[in-house]
Amino acid sequence: MSQHILFVPGTLCTEALFAPQIDFFTAKGVPCSTARLNGGNTVAEIASAILDDAPETFALVGLSMGGIIAFEILRQAPERVIKLALLDTNSRAETPEKLTARLAAIDAIDALEIQGLDGLLPFVEYSLFPNYTSASGMTLSEHKETVLKMAKETGWEVGRAQMQALNTRSDSANLLSSITVPTAIICGAEDKLCPVERHLFMHDQIPDASLDILPDCGHLSTLEQAEQVNAILAEWLSRPL
Repeated sequence: MSQHILFVPGTLCTEALFAPQIDFFTAKGVPCSTARLNGGNTVAEIASAILDDAPETFALVGLSMGGIIAFEILRQAPERVIKLALLDTNSRAETPEKLTARLAAIDAIDALEIQGLDGLLPFVEYSLFPNYTSASGMTLSEHKETVLKMAKETGWEVGRAQMQALNTRSDSANLLSSITVPTAIICGAEDKLCPVERHLFMHDQIPDASLDILPDCGHLSTLEQAEQVNAILAEWLSRPL
């Protein structure tokens, strides 16, 4: 397992989203890095900025928005991606309903920020987080703390650009059949944001892709079922090129 793993997080997320995986692979001597999603307000701009800082070749892991960006990285530099893992993501363009809701959220947060109030963290806690996890009890609290900390570190300026990028993303469905690198698809069985059917579609379209649907797991599979995800990614990384 000598390939470099490039992790691409989701909206308002940082390397903390992949902390269990980074610890796991680093202990095995696998070089890892996490992309920063601060390169612009379109998916194409963000992907281009990531490529500027990325190793020459890498095994690419994207979760949620990170998966959407992974498709754009494949468009821009397919020769640099040696393996692909898509976690809790979506290959389709945004629906009109979600686009409208996200624009309304941007306007609402902007209005609060202009008044000197924190609009981002309440939005994450009360609008986003309830759709993120199937956890309960102490685990739920730990996941919420992690999500809020990541959002705070990201900040509204970058978060706003990320949300704008999601609203203008391309439909990647027509890209799927051309993906030839070893591909793993992972999703939580209870993912509310990127449901299982989206992953079944990707699995049907990407040649020889594997699909793992994790029980008792929502959108944050890397945190909710870290050991299972680690095992799946270890097997994926061992696949021949």
